[in-house]
Amino acid sequence: MDVSQVTYCDSSGLSALVRSRARAGGMTGSLRLTSPSPSVRRLWDITGLTRMFER
Repeated sequence: MDVSQVTYCDSSGLSALVRSRARAGGMTGSLRLTSPSPSVRRLWDITGLTRMFER
């Protein structure tokens, strides 16, 4: 999913993304997020979720 237009994400948004990835994985699918803005990329780096979302 292209997230280049997302400029802000709080804990609720992160939680929704993590749950969505888990659901997709449970259905033998995947969720890959691409082109994060610098602020969103920094949030992923700080929370340790960069590798999860960009695999």
